[in-house]
Amino acid sequence: MSDYRYMRVIRCKVDLNKISVSSLWDLEDKFTDLFDMNLPRYFEKAVAENDEYLDYVLESKIDDNGGEWGKSRYLTENEANKYLLLFSEIYPDVKRDDLRAVEFCWYDCSEAPLYYDVDEEEWL
Repeated sequence: MSDYRYMRVIRCKVDLNKISVSSLWDLEDKFTDLFDMNLPRYFEKAVAENDEYLDYVLESKIDDNGGEWGKSRYLTENEANKYLLLFSEIYPDVKRDDLRAVEFCWYDCSEAPLYYDVDEEEWL
């Protein structure tokens, strides 16, 4: 039986041409210590349609009553300062506009949905 999974991440849209790799899997091989799921917080690949994203997982848990939903927002100045430094270890050209704070829940037996574009009204 599968459950719903809740995740809270910092998501970055990645241009692979800027980091000289052919796929996000190459990044995982290159930075194995940063992609270690045994850590409380770790990086994870997020591939959706034709775009590639890098997630820094802040929280991931089973949520029996979660349903399917998601929302994205721009980072605060403090968050941007904190996470730009972290993402720059992997993606040196990262800009504040590349990052989003994303929360979502989905049925764990399916592909996780993509949330990146910000709908301002969701946060009012």
